[in-house]
Amino acid sequence: MSTIQALLTCVDRYSAATGIATATLSSRIFNHGARLEQVRNGADIGGRRIDFALQWFSDRWPSNIEWPSEIARPEPVKSEVAA
Repeated sequence: MSTIQALLTCVDRYSAATGIATATLSSRIFNHGARLEQVRNGADIGGRRIDFALQWFSDRWPSNIEWPSEIARPEPVKSEVAA
């Protein structure tokens, strides 16, 4: 699985579990509401941005759903974060 596919898998599962729209997630993670949709449609994204996004998801992952087993989960940073 590519890192972009891993990111999009997290987007899809997080969105399904929380009801938060992809554009809203994109705004929260990248401060750009269309960025995730652009990536889904083939736009490139740098490795550091993917790492940042995966860390964002790991830090906020709902406790009632499992992290995707096919994706290495970054160690969640213990802090007060809001989804």
